[in-house]
Formats: sequence, C-alpha cells, structure tokens
Amino acid sequence: MAYDSVRGASVMFGGIIASSQGPANLADTWIWDGSTWTEVFPVHHPSVRYNGAMFFHAPTGMIILFGGAAFSGGLILPLGDTWQWDGTDWTQLSPANTPSKRYDCVAAYDSSHGQGVLFGGFGINFLADTWTWDGADWNLLSTANAPEGRILPAFAFDSLHSQVVLFGGRGAEGYLNDTWLWDGSSWTQSSPPTVPPHRYAASMAFDSALGYSLMFGGFNEAGGQDDTWTWDGAGWTMQSPANIPTARFQFMMDYDALHQQVVMFGGTYGSRLGDIYLSDTWVW
Repeated sequence: MAYDSVRGASVMFGGIIASSQGPANLADTWIWDGSTWTEVFPVHHPSVRYNGAMFFHAPTGMIILFGGAAFSGGLILPLGDTWQWDGTDWTQLSPANTPSKRYDCVAAYDSSHGQGVLFGGFGINFLADTWTWDGADWNLLSTANAPEGRILPAFAFDSLHSQVVLFGGRGAEGYLNDTWLWDGSSWTQSSPPTVPPHRYAASMAFDSALGYSLMFGGFNEAGGQDDTWTWDGAGWTMQSPANIPTARFQFMMDYDALHQQVVMFGGTYGSRLGDIYLSDTWVW
C-alpha cells in the first residue's frame, strides 16, 4: 500500500487471504479515499503476489511496485519485476538495472532527494543492499556502513528530518530492535536511550502534521504485538492510546496527507504466521 499524493488516495495491491486450499495470493487493486475502500479493475496488473515493496514517486506522479513473492506448488517464488500505477492502469517497466528477485523488502520515497529507497528482503538469503529509484532506473548504492541483512523492518521517510528511518526486522540470527537512519547517501546507526522491543513485520508511517514517525505492532517470540511507538528524529516514545487495534503483523500503513491521518489495513493475527487474516481499517 502507498499514498498517491497527486490523486489524494491510498492504493493497495495484492496480499494473502485464507482459502479452503490454504493461503491464496491476490492481484487486486483497491483505493482508499479517506472513508471508503473501492476495488478498481485496471486493464493490466501485476501477477498475484504478497510482501512486495511499494512507494509513490512524486516527480513522475507514479506509484512504484517492486518484487514480492507468490505461492506455487507449495513453494515460495521470489519476484523481481517493477510496475507503475498511473491512477488508472498498471504498466510493467523494463529498467536497465534492477534489484535481484526478493520479497519481504521495504521501500519509501525520499522527498529530500527525489528518489525511492529500497532495502533488504529475502531471495536465497537475507539481503542488505540499498537501491534507489530515479523515475526510470534502479541504482545500487555502495554503502560502507549498513544494517545487516533482514526482512520486514519498519521503514518510513521522515520529511521533517530528511531521513529514512529503519527499525528492527528479522535477520539470520533472529528478531532485531536496532534503529538506522538513511540520509540519502549513507546509513548511520542510532543509539536512542529508549528502544522498542525487538520485532519484525511491524509497519511505520511518517505523520507530517504531527512531525513524527508512527510504528505499530509486529511479531516476536511472544507473538503478535499491539504497542504504538513514535520516533521524533532522535528518540522513541511509547504511546498509550485509548483505542488499540488487535495485535497484528504483516499489515500495511501509510500517511493520508489530504485527511492528515495514518491509515492501517489488515495483517495477520495470532501467535504464529497465518493464524487469522484481518480486514479491518484503522486511522490515527
């Protein structure tokens, strides 16, 4: 899911639902206008998939979708295709350079540098590469210092402090709770005094009206999480809202600038992957 600031709507593609034969992949496109979900039926669309990475590229006015995975014959097949959404239809792109096939990767649009940023995921192992999207091509960046390879960290661009914020995820050694900042050319690990518990498959969005990144949920050894945290550019603060969504992981969040609210949809509930799929919508 990603917020299209030109058209003032959130766009969601694909995912997983439960079926009588087990988990099933989707290839549907839905639009959230601030109060209602509407399914649209474009002439073209990407193949079925889950856990790809999506962001809005402001200079071109396009939503970009990369990768993900599909179930086939009991196997998980990583994908490496790039698609764009123009508000009406999906078009597959053929950039000269492209990240390797992967799923559980994350991406955000860096408005300070006019580029999408994609990190990590899983192909045949845990990945730790950083790529940028310039509107026409992917560019692999050489970084001397970078987070270790991981899947599904919380990931969002903080436009107030001109930095991408990365938290946690799951790597080869287990669940993580480190905080990293991307300034457009390099990664720096932050050491805030208070740190959320380790987790992966949480989601994060930057609330530009309130000036902080909002993180909710995730999964660790204790199961699904339902805590809410904010990052103000220097430190984490746990919030205590009166109303709290059900604990969940592998869900989507973005910031709806038109209505000045963070939107959250779906996810998985339970103590192990795939217990119950959720279809509720929450706003902050």
